[in-house]
Amino acid sequence: MTVERQASADDWRARQIAEDAAQKAVEQTFRLLGIDLRDQGGVNALRDDLSYVRRQREARESLGAETRKGVIAGILQGAAWAVMGAITAMAGYFGIVPRGHP
Repeated sequence: MTVERQASADDWRARQIAEDAAQKAVEQTFRLLGIDLRDQGGVNALRDDLSYVRRQREARESLGAETRKGVIAGILQGAAWAVMGAITAMAGYFGIVPRGHP
């Protein structure tokens, strides 16, 4: 066997060992989580659970944005109410009656 063929065979063997070790590590990790990768039902259940978590996260993010919009709208509405109250009070103080008031 030539040196090049030996190096190629050694590379192939090292790659095979690495792939086997990675596959075993993944299987053990999922087994610790209670998921058998050889059981399609378990894989589908995991996929469904992850999809549910994604939908919950997106809904929470959307709700957070809507809440911020509501708080800002409330603050602006309160500020407008306070300004109108001040204008009305000043008009009454100076004897100016706003339109629509007797």
